[in-house]
Amino acid sequence: SMDCAIKAAGIELLETVGLPQAGAAGWYTAAAVVAFLAGWLATLVTPVAGDAARYLSPNPDNVEARQKIREAGVDLIQRITNNGYHDRIVLVGHSLGTVVAYDILTHAWGTLTQTQWFSLYGDDAGANAQLSAKLEAVELAAAHVKTDLATFRKSQRSWFAALNAAAIEREVSSPWIVSDLVTLGSPLSKANVLMARNEGLFDEKRKRLEFPSCPPEFEKKHDPAAPGRFSFVRAEPVKRLPNTGAVFSAVVWTNVWFPSLLVVFGDFVSGPVSRLFGGGVHDIQIPLSFPKFRHLDYWKDPEASDDKAPWLLALRQAINLRRVDN
Repeated sequence: SMDCAIKAAGIELLETVGLPQAGAAGWYTAAAVVAFLAGWLATLVTPVAGDAARYLSPNPDNVEARQKIREAGVDLIQRITNNGYHDRIVLVGHSLGTVVAYDILTHAWGTLTQTQWFSLYGDDAGANAQLSAKLEAVELAAAHVKTDLATFRKSQRSWFAALNAAAIEREVSSPWIVSDLVTLGSPLSKANVLMARNEGLFDEKRKRLEFPSCPPEFEKKHDPAAPGRFSFVRAEPVKRLPNTGAVFSAVVWTNVWFPSLLVVFGDFVSGPVSRLFGGGVHDIQIPLSFPKFRHLDYWKDPEASDDKAPWLLALRQAINLRRVDN
């Protein structure tokens, strides 16, 4: 796990000095710099990036601990969903917590059954078509997410709202009430190193839905002219259901991050997540106003009277208590 953390630091150094990650020259330079700073980096990297590396490590003890954490998180989401007191859950994670939140979120979605989805539909073909249309709108917006992120996020919120409205109308519990994932200082920006051996393997696992993306991966199309789908139709009258990898059809993902300088300044653990997990993630970069280590500053007010710190404004916007389209 420490090797993964050091490699992540090496990548950060390469990007800072403008050297390519691939090729002997780039990696030799990174290795030399990291080796020279190894003693100093150990005190910084191990408790920060090393946390995620250990959590994701396939060692038997780590796998058992990760499964217990994941099961507890999934159980909590299910209990909050079923108690009937809440209509929305926002998951907010920092550092390792973002990896845990992503893990819990994607596995909680995988526990949903067709019976639960069917509870939102009835025998009214027109009502079913209206609900299905909200999901189809997410699919349509997903196809254009690179040029129109705002419409995609608005369609996600509309589909989520439709699930809640259908549950109220039919007097049943909605199977899904997680509306947002907010990640702060996330090592998921280095997921190709931490979650797979390389970016090629990471992409392969994402396409297999092992690592759900935002927007969700489209299923293979037999007709090139057909719209992209991460849903399928079951039963009569028609019920369009999202597939097991489509958690981000209903969940809006916002990632807040500080840039870094020479590893020690800013937040080298964080970074943009959309490059790896899809253009539907809204990456919010916070300006690096002065050189210091910022990994623990995402919720800190620099002065008691100052409520306009850009990282606090970004956090409030991401949590979105007023439920605006952003």
